[in-house]
Amino acid sequence: SSAASDVYKRQIQTSLAINFTPQIPIINLTYATSGTDQVQACSGTIDDNMLTVADSSVLETNMAVSGVGVSVDSFGYAVKIARVVDATTVQLTDVLTQTISNEQITFKAVITAECRTTKPHQLSVGLQIKVIDCDTPEFNTGNKQTNVLSVTDEFRFTYLLEQEPSQSVGAGFPTLAVLSWNDCMV
Repeated sequence: SSAASDVYKRQIQTSLAINFTPQIPIINLTYATSGTDQVQACSGTIDDNMLTVADSSVLETNMAVSGVGVSVDSFGYAVKIARVVDATTVQLTDVLTQTISNEQITFKAVITAECRTTKPHQLSVGLQIKVIDCDTPEFNTGNKQTNVLSVTDEFRFTYLLEQEPSQSVGAGFPTLAVLSWNDCMV
């Protein structure tokens, strides 16, 4: 029966539409660094995400944090500063794994990639993405996902990098993959 065949075809088309994640071509990838690497004596309590620091005026949101009592987040990335609370306190993106007192903790400069796509990307802040196929490997997110940090306009957005790229502009034919459309404008 052709009615049953039409239903079956629609089910396949719907399944393909739901499971297909289009790659969005990227025409320009650049990066910027803000802040400077810092090492400070810090204290904090296990299972708490507040960290007492010597001087928060030289620290920035999104700085990667490492040292005794600091682990990695659920994406496998370094824990970061979620916000600067006051002159001697920062809030981390994850809790401390042990109580620390006057431990030397490292704060790394923030490295942000700016990405320009060939067509409107329809992304929103916090959306889970992967950037792949860039010949400058530091721009790729690899097997890990990352979140959109900011949306500049309909063609440009930013995301955090783990390390400084070896070139100022990403080479090759990179693409963007959206992993989750939750809370997106689409």
